[in-house]
Amino acid sequence: MGKKKRFIFLSEKFYEEYPKEKYPELEQKHNRPYIQICVEIRGILFAIPLRSDIHHPHVLWTDKKNHCGLDFSKAVVISKAEYIDTLREPYLRKKEFDALRGKDYKIKQKMERYVKKYISAKAKQELPINNTLVKYSSLQYFEEFFIEAEKEQKENKNSMKHLIELHLHLDGSLRPETVWELAKEQGITLPAKTLEETQEMMRVPDDCKSLEEYLERFELPLMVLQREEALERVTFELVEDLAKEGVDYAEIRFAPQLSVEGGLTQDQVTEAAIRGAKRGMEQYPQIRAGLILCCMRGDQNQELNLATVETARKYLGDVVCAVDIAGAESLYPTELFKTVFDKVREYKLPMTIHAGEAAGPESMWTALSYGTKRIGHGIAAVKDPKLVETLIREGVTLEVCVRSNGHSKAVSSIAEHPIRQLFDSGVHVTINSDNMTASNTDLWKEIRVLKEELGFTDEEIEKMEEYAYEARFLK
Repeated sequence: MGKKKRFIFLSEKFYEEYPKEKYPELEQKHNRPYIQICVEIRGILFAIPLRSDIHHPHVLWTDKKNHCGLDFSKAVVISKAEYIDTLREPYLRKKEFDALRGKDYKIKQKMERYVKKYISAKAKQELPINNTLVKYSSLQYFEEFFIEAEKEQKENKNSMKHLIELHLHLDGSLRPETVWELAKEQGITLPAKTLEETQEMMRVPDDCKSLEEYLERFELPLMVLQREEALERVTFELVEDLAKEGVDYAEIRFAPQLSVEGGLTQDQVTEAAIRGAKRGMEQYPQIRAGLILCCMRGDQNQELNLATVETARKYLGDVVCAVDIAGAESLYPTELFKTVFDKVREYKLPMTIHAGEAAGPESMWTALSYGTKRIGHGIAAVKDPKLVETLIREGVTLEVCVRSNGHSKAVSSIAEHPIRQLFDSGVHVTINSDNMTASNTDLWKEIRVLKEELGFTDEEIEKMEEYAYEARFLK
């Protein structure tokens, strides 16, 4: 099917869906694979052909009837179950696109910026979309565009002193390809039958209703994280992904107790992750990576949580840097884990605590009573002015994850996210991804959401990066 360029999606199912016996006219028209870039902008899915004989990108799917002043009612079928099929081109369906998007996040970001600018330009001219949005389709043009976009992104990175990730879950940020490969190597039968289904099951659906449903996306990747070599590999790969993204400091968190079902101890699990992190830093010296060991919310795992604290005490150093507690906050209130954090304080271990995401300000007050100076999420603080004052006075840092909060329904919509209000009040809020795979995100996407949907300036983004740098555990 020809050599793939690094920035394109190739329609692998072209000959399956359009066999020449059934569609001879398409065989004649498409004597080579149909190549296109798929881009999603704020709920609108575009396909941009890269064929010299096909000049018209198409809107494939949207749940919007208009955008940027453009009328979509005649351009698309407003339905998640249908898509445009003009001239019976082999478009990727919405489900297929979901399985592919994020495969090359840097390229996708560049295309999103380009298409957004073009849409805005067309909107000002009040031109209808119909099925002809862009007329640029030559490979040479896109080659030039990507070179220019790479230069622009490099300049943006160089303008920032730091790009820091304080709140990132390992098991929510695995490469789907790696999970698929590990399952085969380990002889594990996944509930997914294909790589595409694996990716879909690792990603949070658009209609996710709660944090509890969000957390179900961690079940599949944990199936393959019961062996040391797998833990080392995925930790290395995440450090690699972050370094290539431009991150220069990251704290990756995971729960050792969730990887002991195959017979490993929490010490062995942690040692494997340490090896992966160190190998990543050796290969990519521009990044420093730490590991946060998570206890888990529950009502029958206190011994496991206390063992996690002991493991953190044993390995605390240049990689293991803190203790956290994660899980279903609304089901298992923070106050249930006083014994665990009494031990954390006894050992004088650095800590951060998930609080104020699925529960209210009372969860954050409890976390503060345990002595933490960092809180994961913490957006419920906006409901309690006295709590906001306390956060400011005591210099507590909030590890905010905007896109993830939208997926878990911690906020009803991105537009209503309280990060702006908290920042303007003087709270030390920081920008984080939470789960790169589950939420299909990274720091650049988070920053773009803050700028484009919540009105943050470059200077304000830089200030939040300063907050993150000050709050990092590894100095």
